[in-house]
Amino acid sequence: MLVLIFKACVSTNIQTQFYKNSFLPTRLLRVCKKWNSIVVKLPYLWTSLFVEKNIGFDGEPTLKVIERRLSRTDDLGIALSIGFEPGAFMWNRSVNIPWWKVVHLELEDQNLHPHRVRDVLGECASLKTCSLMIDGFAYAGDDSSSDGSGDLDGGYVWSVGDDCSEEEDSGWVGENEEDRSGWNDNVDGWNDNTHYEERKRVVILPALKMLSVVFDSQLFDDYRTVPAKARLNQSSKSDRVLSKARISPFFDGLELPALKDLTIAASHSAIDNELLMALIDLSVISCFQLVSLEICNIRIEADGFHRLLLNLTSLESLCVKSPNFGQSLPDLIEYLEYVPEKAAMNILPGLEVLTILDHVLPRDHKFTDETSLRVLESRWWTGKTGYGKLGLSRLRRANISWDYGCAACYLGVTLSSQRAEILRNQGLDLKYPTLD
Repeated sequence: MLVLIFKACVSTNIQTQFYKNSFLPTRLLRVCKKWNSIVVKLPYLWTSLFVEKNIGFDGEPTLKVIERRLSRTDDLGIALSIGFEPGAFMWNRSVNIPWWKVVHLELEDQNLHPHRVRDVLGECASLKTCSLMIDGFAYAGDDSSSDGSGDLDGGYVWSVGDDCSEEEDSGWVGENEEDRSGWNDNVDGWNDNTHYEERKRVVILPALKMLSVVFDSQLFDDYRTVPAKARLNQSSKSDRVLSKARISPFFDGLELPALKDLTIAASHSAIDNELLMALIDLSVISCFQLVSLEICNIRIEADGFHRLLLNLTSLESLCVKSPNFGQSLPDLIEYLEYVPEKAAMNILPGLEVLTILDHVLPRDHKFTDETSLRVLESRWWTGKTGYGKLGLSRLRRANISWDYGCAACYLGVTLSSQRAEILRNQGLDLKYPTLD
């Protein structure tokens, strides 16, 4: 009912709109006419607008009506969210709403070109907050290689932005299963060269301060259904190529000079470390001004984490919710062993809030490498600054734990109550599991 009311408010012909819904009472029609008048005459009353998908909009004309009426609000800070049907009005380049301040997009249609997401955002010169839910772009490209030679070496080609038939939905482009043993390292986006220039167009969002990107795990989980024989020679490089091919149309050429707050998450099951690595490669999280970073439901390996640390010199708040970070800590410890003292002091120098949560480690999980335990304790929680070799001199609040409430510390170091109290006396608000 409310949907019909809203449609009446933005309809150019209210009477015609309600002739199609003759069951509606006359009084309701009068109410909608009144609302329509308010929308037209008092646009400054619009503090937020959420257009839900699947509500039977009549497409682009409806959005243009909204656009005209919102144009009267000037710079009043309208918060606008738009969901849409696959292939719907949102993707017409003629739609230009530069005064959008807040945008929430749920992208679900695999037939949409991802570069259009950047095109739409590129029109929003005043955009300050953006939330993207990316889902359904996991499908294969055509049967030609990225260099046009058609030689795939039996590769498993993933491409973003190309239309594909039902026969291609499986993703296999090799001639037979025996040849499906490798990956095409040349995949970096569309195979169709006609999209190249448009995909490489630089999009600058000068006012964007908060960005949230949630990937549906299916986007990256599909390749795990590949027959085991085809995965024998799988390498981290190939995984990264795959992940980069998935996300490069969204982020390659995207410049966010004012970004302060970034959230990267997977919606369901955790996705691999290679997504994080691909984002780093695309400089999405290499923003020197980034103050807050939250990573949720992404499997982080040691190489991804230490590269992350080196890229975020201005970070003040770091939240990592990774389902396997504890298992990769020994590798991270070994890496820190070879980091020079001066270089280590420049890793996260301004960090004030640290949150590390592991949600899937087994209840009885324990670290057995005593050397790693001692190194970890000495490097993270002792040293000249009092907080370890990393030089976390400004750290004021830390929450390091996992959901199971295990007595053993998440980081593999069992702190006594006395040791924890010493750290708290040094000014650290510490939430840390202890043995006693």
